Amino acid sequence: MQHKNAAQHILQDGRVTVRLLIKYLAAKLGLEDESEVEITCRGRPLPAFLTLQHVRDGIWCQGDAAASPSVAPPDMPAANHHLMVLQYGRRP
Repeated sequence: MQHKNAAQHILQDGRVTVRLLIKYLAAKLGLEDESEVEITCRGRPLPAFLTLQHVRDGIWCQGDAAASPSVAPPDMPAANHHLMVLQYGRRP
């Protein structure tokens, strides 16, 4: 069995909020202000108060192909297409 680090464990908990992910990323990236981080799903910026469960059920699973033609990265193995993909970057 593969050892899971704390971040992987947290991400599997649907009650975790986007805010916690933003805090985590800001710390890992050495940013001074959490407001510099933006997380998106299917091209939609995610409000900090959403839980991962809401993102999964309300955005990832409900997204239409027109809004996001690429559901999974082209280099992702087919067996992993069930994974929810979130993108992050610096807020413009």
